[in-house]
Amino acid sequence: MSDRLRKKRCNIRKETKHLNPKKIIFECDKDPKEAVFEILEPVAVSFIPDEPPDSQRIVENFPLTKVLIDARRLVRPIVFIEFSSQILFKVETVPTTTLPQAASLFRIRLKFILTRKCDNGPEETVKTWEYEKSFTFLDAESNIINERTISIPFSVVHCESLIVCDCDCCEYAVTVTATSTSEPIFEEVDTGNFELFTTSDFINIEEARVTNTSMSGFAQAECGDCCLVKKY
Repeated sequence: MSDRLRKKRCNIRKETKHLNPKKIIFECDKDPKEAVFEILEPVAVSFIPDEPPDSQRIVENFPLTKVLIDARRLVRPIVFIEFSSQILFKVETVPTTTLPQAASLFRIRLKFILTRKCDNGPEETVKTWEYEKSFTFLDAESNIINERTISIPFSVVHCESLIVCDCDCCEYAVTVTATSTSEPIFEEVDTGNFELFTTSDFINIEEARVTNTSMSGFAQAECGDCCLVKKY
């Protein structure tokens, strides 16, 4: 490339460079929490027709983490939120006489909720993510394990423009929720035949927690100054 052509291209870059480049801010959470769920023991399967089980129900909500995005100095801000965590649970695979097939079916369900509270406005739900892990073990004796601990990473991202809510300073937060019941896991439909019955988010789960939570947020101006005319 000749020196004349190289200088010409450099001059083009100088002329097309925006006078006010885009601004970017970055924030991270300060005090992340963990969630430890209380899991109820299932009651024995009732063999008496039309007799409802004497069961309990617990709905738990755990605030995990939050981050404040102050975008008052950004022109038409776009926000990017990233959340990560570790879901740890322990399954109990020892069969019992009161819970048929207790060692063959396992399930854990969690709901992660992202909320946004801007300026002096109300807290609003921005997005929800459903996490579910369901699996079975073979009934063969060689495949039954007394205890098993499983750890799975879980992360999500969300991107939005703050123009939609006409706001500048917003706090984003993540909450996790789940329901535990003590109702029977199975109900007998025919003699010796059982079908899944419970609405609990935990089936044969001895322990469940969400740990190692982390949240960060980026905000970027859509342009340095949208009122300026670019030199292109």
